[in-house]
Amino acid sequence: MSDKRVHVAVGVIRRSGSSFTGEEILISRRAAHQHQGDCWEFPGGKVEAGESVQEALRRELHEELGITIDLDSDALFPLIQITHNYPEKKVLLDVWSVRAFSGIPSGREGQKVRWVDLKALPEYTFPSANRPIISACQLPETLAITPELDSLPTVFAYLEHLRQSAIKMVVLRQKHWSPHAYRQLAREVLKHKLVGDMQVLLHGDPDDFWPEFDCGVHMPAQIALQKKHRFGNSLGLGMSCHSEAELAHAEHLGLGYATLSPVKQTISHPQAEPIGWQCFSQWVKPSKVPVYALGGLRRSDLNGARQAGAQGIAGISGLAPEIRITT
Repeated sequence: MSDKRVHVAVGVIRRSGSSFTGEEILISRRAAHQHQGDCWEFPGGKVEAGESVQEALRRELHEELGITIDLDSDALFPLIQITHNYPEKKVLLDVWSVRAFSGIPSGREGQKVRWVDLKALPEYTFPSANRPIISACQLPETLAITPELDSLPTVFAYLEHLRQSAIKMVVLRQKHWSPHAYRQLAREVLKHKLVGDMQVLLHGDPDDFWPEFDCGVHMPAQIALQKKHRFGNSLGLGMSCHSEAELAHAEHLGLGYATLSPVKQTISHPQAEPIGWQCFSQWVKPSKVPVYALGGLRRSDLNGARQAGAQGIAGISGLAPEIRITT
């Protein structure tokens, strides 16, 4: 195996599906004689000398699919970077989300291409290096965390507000509730399914909730750091991280996502020193785990977070600041 790592620009090309299928992703099938032959993949190709990643992606997508992307559009942004060692070569996948393009995609090199429902991606055989891309595709761009609330009706009202604000995933964090009261709360929230298609994650130790609760869990760092076995890249299993070492542990556990904080100064943890966007980017880019930026952020920070390599942003008040809950 060569020591040289092949730099590959990859496009996750998206479009709105029907009212029944939601968002769709374009994938193509590798020829049988190619490396990882007959596997499906996200389109793209090698970055040539003198090219930026964006220029390589534009060239490759035009050559392979006949579509044109605008390099200056907000609809083009980095999704995740993945380093992977195959027995025969090393690769760096530089993955970008493509939400706008001109032209009709077709297999200009004889390859099969297919629009696939986002939720159906795991049903297809991809090269092993592509698996983290699937996770990043399926996660939403925002992760809400509930503030401290005082009653079941108040929790339901807040979750309904998040749902109406188009939040797709929320951590039900109520640290001031007793373990018994929190379990009762979790039962009521998950039983009534009042949150539509919004995914509710519990907060704490998965061993305390499984198998009674068939749902995802967000682990505080102090709990996750005690875990040693891999969890199998569950999309609904995440970890709060505050350092590069903790991000590495999240990757070791095979988690579906992580949060990294605090990026900016926060009201809830004023004593915590912000890491800033430069440090955030340095820690996140080598990670194979999709990472949400957390700490003092608002929706207006989303594009900046993406440029720094984040999956998106997480927060409490910054994602739904206008609600006023009365108890």
